[in-house]
Amino acid sequence: MPFVDNEIDVLLAKFARELDYFVFTRDHLQPVMETLLASIETYLRSRESIAFEAARDQRKEYVLRMEGLAPLIDEWVAIRGSGERLWEAEHAMTAAQFERFQSLLDREAGVIVGRGQFDKLQDTLRRRLLLLEELTG
Repeated sequence: MPFVDNEIDVLLAKFARELDYFVFTRDHLQPVMETLLASIETYLRSRESIAFEAARDQRKEYVLRMEGLAPLIDEWVAIRGSGERLWEAEHAMTAAQFERFQSLLDREAGVIVGRGQFDKLQDTLRRRLLLLEELTG
């Protein structure tokens, strides 16, 4: 299916928002996730009630932040994949669109390193939260 300039411009805007959403989400959640994970690890080592309370309080903060991000995450899910779709449209881009796409790809490359660390943190946190719930539930 051929692409039209406007469709490519829309995809470029969506791709830029995808990157913005990831960076905002990471910056908004990562500090709380790191603190929560440290609190859980402290509790798992000590099994002290004060450590459990700290982990519980940090979990509440994490949940509040996640709930606050719900509309953004819904939008992010709706536009996800714009970058891949742009690769399919590369042959139909104007020079200006191609230049913008390259700029977004450069930005994405800078974000990818942080994305791997964020995903690993998220996975570790998810497993530790399950363990915490098993031990205290």
